[in-house]
Amino acid sequence: MKYETTCPNCGKEYCVMETTYNVDGEFRCRNCLNLDKETRPYYIQHIPSSVDGATAKVFIFGAAEELFDKLNRELDEGDIYVYSGNHLMIQSTVKSFWWVLGFVRNFDIKDLNIPHVNYDIYNADKTVNQEELRKWLGD
Repeated sequence: MKYETTCPNCGKEYCVMETTYNVDGEFRCRNCLNLDKETRPYYIQHIPSSVDGATAKVFIFGAAEELFDKLNRELDEGDIYVYSGNHLMIQSTVKSFWWVLGFVRNFDIKDLNIPHVNYDIYNADKTVNQEELRKWLGD
């Protein structure tokens, strides 16, 4: 069985089990992704290492509103956007759950006006400590 495929961007072969990248609609392999020289703000989707052959979404954005528009993600009830370092995440305020969506580069993530992730709102039984939640969100 052949596990190689050809990158439509650079023409080189790569293993189909490697992550490929959809950069504003153009597919690239890891070798030709070349974001090291990018100076504009960009987002790159996090794909867990246990997932083989996935395509990560990558896009350039200018402002916070454009980032959220391009994410094109509806949040479940009680979910909010949070950050940790340069990680853009979703955190639930109704159950013990959080998820890393991706990474924001060349942009001060604090300018997104979202809270820093807070794991202290969760009780040992995976419920939400309402007092900690109120203190955290300032309600």
